Amino acid sequence: MKDAASFRTRKTSIYDKKLIDDLSKKVINDFISEYEKLSSLSREVLEPIIKSLIDKHKTNFKGVGQPLRIALVGSRFGPGLYDVILSLDKSEVLKRLKSI
Repeated sequence: MKDAASFRTRKTSIYDKKLIDDLSKKVINDFISEYEKLSSLSREVLEPIIKSLIDKHKTNFKGVGQPLRIALVGSRFGPGLYDVILSLDKSEVLKRLKSI
């Protein structure tokens, strides 16, 4: 079994391109737009962004969280979304998301 924290040491996110559809790309791009504006990061700051994406795209947490997790970790499964985002440098999060 892979180390649960190994996603932090990868230089880029490697993922199955079939897992990211057009809606997933829109979710990721909308997240990038909001995430770039942030000057501080915490779960409390990220939660309203995720909630607004859920509302905007008329989906649920999985509909927003799964594309972001795939882009960041390379898998539909893994650490919690907020844990992933907060454990990576902001520049690394943006690099991985923008590579989709």
